[in-house]
Amino acid sequence: MNVNRIISNTTSRRALTLCSKESKRKFGSGGGTRGSRGHGWWINYRAGKGGRHLQGEYSHIDKEEQKAWNDAVFSLGSLMAYVDIQIEPLHQDSAEELTQHRLILELATEAFPRATSNFTKLLEADADGYKSSTLHRIEKNVGILGGHVWNGTGRCHEEFVSPISATSMKQSEHMVLSHIPGTITMLSQRVEEIDSRFMLCTNHAPHLDGKAVAIGRLDDESLKQVQRWENTLITAKGHPSNVALRIKDCGILNEDAAQLA
Repeated sequence: MNVNRIISNTTSRRALTLCSKESKRKFGSGGGTRGSRGHGWWINYRAGKGGRHLQGEYSHIDKEEQKAWNDAVFSLGSLMAYVDIQIEPLHQDSAEELTQHRLILELATEAFPRATSNFTKLLEADADGYKSSTLHRIEKNVGILGGHVWNGTGRCHEEFVSPISATSMKQSEHMVLSHIPGTITMLSQRVEEIDSRFMLCTNHAPHLDGKAVAIGRLDDESLKQVQRWENTLITAKGHPSNVALRIKDCGILNEDAAQLA
């Protein structure tokens, strides 16, 4: 029996399935068999996308198509929420002022009822929720991380804790949102499990598609603010070193909620 031939045939069948017209979502690099960037590199080069060495692993992705897809998912049903971030200087002699900014979040509740319910309960919780936690890490050109709400790690709301885990919930909802700028995604700590930890994507992050569970998005002004933090804050090994981005308040946004300047 030729083991290599069996492996090759299995891979080919999987590729044909993923690339078929019936496949609604196609995540991954989309590479080819002819060269490191696929056999269409010359077409991309003529279209002004650079040579094979410049196109990158995800050059084939249509970002506008991904945005349209995300818009369609949110149109099924969503809920608005808010997070008030207070900028706290970490040093007494710092010139930084104590300021506060409101981030507006839209959660895709119809597509992700369990994951968004877990998230909103953490937003509204008085204890062991997002209040008083920080946006603790900046991944340059990817996003800002938050959600350490339990012993410096993460824990989902007690209502959703899986019997086989002390901290996480079983995640069975399909990963259908693309990680474009502004996406709010829950990080997968173990296979098919999520807890309280999340990322606010500041850039296109296709390497998270099909791996992390995206559940929401920031509005345009909130995205600009998060991108400013990513580009301007001083960090040490990814952690803000001159200020803390603390969640002062958070919850569900209703018509009477006051908007911060």
